[in-house]
Amino acid sequence: MNKPTYSIARASAAYAVFGGVSFDLKQGLTDNGITINLDEDFGERNKAIDGSSIWSEYETSAGTIVLEYLPSSPCVPFFITLHATQRGTGSTGSDTVTVIDRDMKFTYTGSQVAIQSITGHNVKKSKGDSIVVTLNCGQITSIGA
Repeated sequence: MNKPTYSIARASAAYAVFGGVSFDLKQGLTDNGITINLDEDFGERNKAIDGSSIWSEYETSAGTIVLEYLPSSPCVPFFITLHATQRGTGSTGSDTVTVIDRDMKFTYTGSQVAIQSITGHNVKKSKGDSIVVTLNCGQITSIGA
């Protein structure tokens, strides 16, 4: 499955806690930026015994949105604090995230979002340190203009 990756030059991204005020997610992204992964393909083609085929669509549209940050990014403490707050209050899975690709004219919206993981420092030989935040989305929808 193709996994779109966005640079900060041509995309914008925001995270809204409980559907409230959005937090800009572009601050301090690394070169890898944002990656959107659907859990499975849209469907599959099956062949019958007589040679005919049928397309079966899957109902799920869940997936993950992976954000890779520099350790100095203000987004890192935002997600660490948000994750601790959500675990303490039991309010995980009520947020939304939006990624807009202005060049390709696509908007991706993740709903029922929960923070799946925040890695520690990932020290790379050629590109420097990074911290990866993985957002688990109950549903990812995309709209093309």
